[in-house]
Amino acid sequence: MKNFYGIDLGTTNSLISTIVQDNIPIVFQIGRQESFAIPSVVYYPKDKEPIVGQLARNMLAMNPERCIQHIKREIGNETYERIIDGSKITPEIVLSDILHDIVKRANKKREEQGLPPVYDVVVSIPAKYGDLERKRTIKAVEIAGLKLIGLVHEPTAAAINFGLQREDNKTFIVYDLGGGTFDVNIMRIKSNELQILSKCGDLHCGGIDWDAEIVRMAIASLANENKLPVARDILRNNETFQQFLQSNEGQAMLALAEEVKINLCDEQCPEDYDFTFTFGETRTIKIFRDQFFNNTSHLISKTINKMIEAIEEANIPINNIEHEIDEIIMVGGASYMSQVETAIRNRFKVRNIHRQEPGLAIAKGAALYANMRDRSWANTVRETKCSENDDTSDVIPVTLPETPSTSILSTPHIPEDRIETARNIETQKEGNAPWVHIHEIGGRSYGIVARDGKCMVIYNIIKMNDDIEITKEIKGIFVTNRANQKEIDLDVREYDSNAEIVDLYSIKSKRITHNIRMPINTDIPIGTPVNLKVKRDRNGVIYISVSCMSHQIDIELK
Repeated sequence: MKNFYGIDLGTTNSLISTIVQDNIPIVFQIGRQESFAIPSVVYYPKDKEPIVGQLARNMLAMNPERCIQHIKREIGNETYERIIDGSKITPEIVLSDILHDIVKRANKKREEQGLPPVYDVVVSIPAKYGDLERKRTIKAVEIAGLKLIGLVHEPTAAAINFGLQREDNKTFIVYDLGGGTFDVNIMRIKSNELQILSKCGDLHCGGIDWDAEIVRMAIASLANENKLPVARDILRNNETFQQFLQSNEGQAMLALAEEVKINLCDEQCPEDYDFTFTFGETRTIKIFRDQFFNNTSHLISKTINKMIEAIEEANIPINNIEHEIDEIIMVGGASYMSQVETAIRNRFKVRNIHRQEPGLAIAKGAALYANMRDRSWANTVRETKCSENDDTSDVIPVTLPETPSTSILSTPHIPEDRIETARNIETQKEGNAPWVHIHEIGGRSYGIVARDGKCMVIYNIIKMNDDIEITKEIKGIFVTNRANQKEIDLDVREYDSNAEIVDLYSIKSKRITHNIRMPINTDIPIGTPVNLKVKRDRNGVIYISVSCMSHQIDIELK
């Protein structure tokens, strides 16, 4: 059996695991005092190698300008960078430093056992990651000198770890509240298949938002009791508070607030806890549990609303959930907070709600997924026809937006048989992998900006609930809309909607192509067909091939 690692690359903590005999996953004890996790914090000392983990976290209070934490919160921020000693530090560099460090620690453990080092990895990511976040994670693995077997969605990894220990024919919810992100997946294990029925989440909801509330409460106490004008200025609005959290002083307070949160959520702890921090000078403020729970109730409500959204997306009647859902599995470090489970139990009358190794499940599942991918999985292709819900015969004529040189126009009628879809399904061939295949779906939709008469729209080419690995040929939809056209522009957007066509200005979308043009070098008559072949690989990377007459251009979305 080939050796590999499964890595839970978390916002606040990271873990690494592997497979031992009998397909059993184990998590390495790479942290302080033989703990499993290390803080996802990097300290950049002058003229020395980066330091990762608890020591780096300790440096946050003393030297925050050289420390970076919670980098997963910034992985989708195209403008984020830190300058340290004149060097530009990007999210993928920080992530690569964390990956390199935890693999180095695990390899040291293997060396102590007389085993060779390992560099092949599966890395877990939030299910709602988009194109940029996936690309940056892949790049981080490359910079760290590792070989990527694949990316796996965090709830899927948790479900794999869960599924090995449960009987078949179960429908369940994975509630994954991590340090920085939240995912909820509705899943079903049936007839040797793990099927994701729906998924929802929030890339900016996690344990650090509870930490931030403790910081806010402390600053508010200084503003009200000590009458500090600077404290009142910080709390003037949410924008000024978020700016403070990004400051060196705010980052140091966030790091210290986590311990206060952990103690307040321990039912054996007193009703209040001292928060000692530096704000101009060393200060101590009492944080009261009841007030803290009340001030963070909206965060729990946010996750509950996402659960309801996922349940509705899976076409499960919310008033019949106790008969439709067998279990709710809580994973992620922040799910340990007692008020989280209480809120879920109060809202959903499901028979079995429990934690499934919340801190370890994702790392273990990533290792199990690596085992499936490396030893016993291969690609097969099956043809699927459009369902009744996918009928495109009445699609509104669309064009790409006009530019000084070109645009694309649709035909007024799109025959159903002109849209062909091939889906790649991972199928088990041998070995002890637990399912015939994982029916994984994507987390975002992707479409092409187009023109419908005078309106700008987005035509959906990959839907949120399409298989993660998919190939589509789109014919008979787009044609050129100018006479003597010599170029074809491509404007691809990422967004949250499964609608076939959406108004460009009614939905928040992110452009993921920049200046993509296919030169034709000859005059093309108006109405010339333009065909697309769209492919998304198992890691979520999208490729588009555009053809018009005898011309073709292949694009990897970056």
